[in-house]
Amino acid sequence: MFFQPFSEREDWKDVVPIEQDDGPNPVVAIRYSPQFRETMNYFRAILQKDERSERALELTEAVILLNAANYTVWAFRRACLDALGKDWTQELQWVTELAADNPKNYQIWQHRRCCAERCGTGDGELLFLNSFLSDPDLDDAKNY
Repeated sequence: MFFQPFSEREDWKDVVPIEQDDGPNPVVAIRYSPQFRETMNYFRAILQKDERSERALELTEAVILLNAANYTVWAFRRACLDALGKDWTQELQWVTELAADNPKNYQIWQHRRCCAERCGTGDGELLFLNSFLSDPDLDDAKNY
């Protein structure tokens, strides 16, 4: 999949990325990919500004696709969705696709729960959940 760096995107020129600060002597330096590093640098900048815009929402998707276990990005995504008045039914469909590839990810289950609550219906949730509960290796579904 092609990745265009945010630093090369015209609609991100106004954002000053914030690098991760591990302090002067990190115990163990993590070797992040250039794509992960840049995406997170832009996410930190948008988060600091509390920018709840379409581009911020798109950025949360990019972060989630790189690290779906990041709790902060999920919480910020929900804030963006609310601020933009987005359709939670569409969000529920999107997170359904992610759940299939990340069935043991607690953040995805939490986000799914929030989506279902905002949709105001649990239609289809038991059927969806049962597909995961039938697999004994997928403990996280039972917490949902």
